[in-house]
Amino acid sequence: RNTKVIGASCDTNEVHFAWLNTPKDNGGIEGVTYPILADTHRQLANALGIVDQDFDYDEEGNEILSGSNVTYRATYLIDETGKIFH
Repeated sequence: RNTKVIGASCDTNEVHFAWLNTPKDNGGIEGVTYPILADTHRQLANALGIVDQDFDYDEEGNEILSGSNVTYRATYLIDETGKIFH
């Protein structure tokens, strides 16, 4: 009730298209009808705080990514105010 399902991943639209055209028994998601967001720059993932990122600094003070920079795979429910439930 009053719910929208949206998929999201950090892959490109081209990868999503390939998944959508690959049968499930071959690792695809053929038959999925809900929209899938291509979060290639991880803007949504970073806003939700679901990216495995840690940063260190080198001798010159430059920031260096030390985490895996991948998103946590899970189901998130987000209400109309932006509150996250997972």
